[in-house]
Amino acid sequence: MTSKTCWTLNRICFALLFVIGMVVFIGCAEETTTYNGTYSNGATDSAVTTDSASTVKKDQVRDSDSGSRQFDAALDRAKAENKPIYLLFSATWCGPCKTYKNTVLNDAQVKRSLDNDVIFVSADIDRDKALARKYNVSGVPTGFLIRVQNGQTQTANSHVGGLDKQEFMTFINK
Repeated sequence: MTSKTCWTLNRICFALLFVIGMVVFIGCAEETTTYNGTYSNGATDSAVTTDSASTVKKDQVRDSDSGSRQFDAALDRAKAENKPIYLLFSATWCGPCKTYKNTVLNDAQVKRSLDNDVIFVSADIDRDKALARKYNVSGVPTGFLIRVQNGQTQTANSHVGGLDKQEFMTFINK
């Protein structure tokens, strides 16, 4: 094989890899459903909305561009209701995040716990960069169980990667 033929084959392979990469990238960014105004990109439940504004269920805080503001509201509620906060960082492009939200966090027992036992805040690592920096998040999904005691916040527990149902129930009860 001549060097010219090799060079042409390399260019064709590179172009093909580029096209495949773009198709995968665009395909991963398409989902935009939300769970009760809480999850972005992938979770399905009884109250499904799109990107437009919707009402937020009493025990949940919706993901938004101002994750810090939503987290501050959750802190106020945590103080008033004496509940911990489950802060979950994810990303629209993250396959494991989507799987975790669609399976574990969509389980009936887990949803009851999210509704009754904790104040759930979902933050996007790409949109809520200040909050992600505050908690030194470098990978997703990453979750924190945050308690507010005597006006002070403390991280009671954390995880990197998705949890199964039993691990999640143990995690929030620590």
